[in-house]
Amino acid sequence: MTLYLSDLDGTLLSPQAALSPFTAETLRRLLRAGLAFSVATARTRESSQLILAPWGRCLCRSC
Repeated sequence: MTLYLSDLDGTLLSPQAALSPFTAETLRRLLRAGLAFSVATARTRESSQLILAPWGRCLCRSC
């Protein structure tokens, strides 16, 4: 299995700290297809969980 990681700020998120509609839909499709995906961030656990909460248990967090 391959695990894909992405940074949050300036990579996965827009300047408004949100996923763009295109990024959100693409990520949804990839997760449904079985992609192992997580984020690596310097954000605090609380801050990153606010962003990751809508994705439920689909995403893990690493820092």
